[in-house]
Amino acid sequence: MMQGRDDDIDTAVDKVAALADKATSGKYSSKIDEAAARLKEAARTMNDEDEDNPPRR
Repeated sequence: MMQGRDDDIDTAVDKVAALADKATSGKYSSKIDEAAARLKEAARTMNDEDEDNPPRR
């Protein structure tokens, strides 16, 4: 489902990270950036796993 959507996922994660950063007045910027990077990596890993194991019908 997420194949070929890496840019869309990255954009969504960046928007959420920016909102969280704004809500915390930048107090947790480094933590938010780290979490966003991990989330993006997890999404790519899930995508790679999906390519290796296509859904069965």
